[in-house]
Amino acid sequence: MKRDEAFRALAEIAADQAGLVTAAQAAARSVDRVTQLRLCQAQLLQNVGRGVYRVTGASPPSHLESRVAWLRLDPSRPAWRRTGLGVDDGVVSHRSACLVHELGDIPAPETELTVPRRRTTRELGIRLHIERLDPEDVTIVDGLPVTTVTRTVMDLMRNGADAGHVGGVIANAERRNLVDLDSLAERISRFAPKYALAEASGDELLSALVEQAGQRLECDSVRESTSMAALTGLVEGYKLALVGNPGLEALHSLGDDPAFTEAIRRISTSVTIPSTMETIQKLAVIPALVEVTRNLGSQFMVPSIQRMAASAIPGIGPLAVRSRKRPKGSRSKDYIGQ
Repeated sequence: MKRDEAFRALAEIAADQAGLVTAAQAAARSVDRVTQLRLCQAQLLQNVGRGVYRVTGASPPSHLESRVAWLRLDPSRPAWRRTGLGVDDGVVSHRSACLVHELGDIPAPETELTVPRRRTTRELGIRLHIERLDPEDVTIVDGLPVTTVTRTVMDLMRNGADAGHVGGVIANAERRNLVDLDSLAERISRFAPKYALAEASGDELLSALVEQAGQRLECDSVRESTSMAALTGLVEGYKLALVGNPGLEALHSLGDDPAFTEAIRRISTSVTIPSTMETIQKLAVIPALVEVTRNLGSQFMVPSIQRMAASAIPGIGPLAVRSRKRPKGSRSKDYIGQ
């Protein structure tokens, strides 16, 4: 085969493989070893790994080392016909998967792949993990089969990766919406003892790992903001219910009450969003607010809050209920006497 014809044949294959082609694929297109060597000498091909070439003129591929190692697992089969799950196939995983996903700053001195059967490699800098992966643990990034973020974090923790490095991966993934934190928390909870957190839940383990990275989960910040909004809404509800009530002055003075300030701090730093009932119970330790609540009487408009206050704050019995005419457009369930 003439050189120009051979180059066009290889360029056609490389176009769907990030500019790369293997020696085995070249041979399948009748481009023998001698012709391959001549193409390299003419600088039309560049040898980027044992039995793998990059076509001159093609855009530099991302994650070159991982791509070369993956192509060499099954060099005869075109990349577009591989899923990473075949018996002779494999998937980029562990620290190398972090590089492909562009997550964290975890060191990756070796190219790591997970393969379904025992096999060996003579290539330096290549590490093979043997495990048959489920399809839901594999995704495609830029044409390269790689473990999902959740599976990658699990693999890192199983191998005892540094907590700060793992936390950085998790924090980055959350910011880019690449991971379901609820699912991740459930799947990594079993690794808590490895990180000296034997009694921690999956959610607590996630937060601890991210803190080790000197970062914070965005969902925790959202929860805190929501907690503060819930608290503010409750206080505003009291104000509305106390219109014309002498106890209103006591409510206005709550901002100067240390216990009230402490309650706000506790709620704002909670990792879960408190329900209205939980919020009332936390505020029940504040004498001024308890006194205001005892003076509410028939001023409560929302029965659900009335019932919760009565059960949360000792000394408050069933409150008298006064029928109110429902304003036009309001929902009847929010008013008493409907």
